[in-house]
Amino acid sequence: NVARQMVGLMAADAPAVAGRVFYVGDPPRDLSEWVNGFSYALLGRPVTVVPRRLLRAMGLMGDLISQLSGREFLIHSSRYRSMVTSDTAPMARTYELLGPSPISLDQAVGETVHWLRTFDGHDGLRF
Repeated sequence: NVARQMVGLMAADAPAVAGRVFYVGDPPRDLSEWVNGFSYALLGRPVTVVPRRLLRAMGLMGDLISQLSGREFLIHSSRYRSMVTSDTAPMARTYELLGPSPISLDQAVGETVHWLRTFDGHDGLRF
């Protein structure tokens, strides 16, 4: 969808896009829909949800571990904030000019999972 939008913006009439900012992407959605789509397709089950309070505690512990060890821990307060903060971009202008995204979440997950399962890279990645 992003590639289609980028091509559409490049092909649009100059007066419609000149001097204007366009954000590309799909409409905002609950992240759990996206993550669960992949989890069901790859593992046949939903993701495990960590309670927010536990995740926050892990972030604080990560801050402490990072201070003591001098190395960044997997989860820290900054990462916690980015995981729980919603920051949606104003997409209305893009959709008004180009219309809705043609590829659904289910279709995108299916195509990506197919690619992951058939990928034959040098690292042997397979799911």
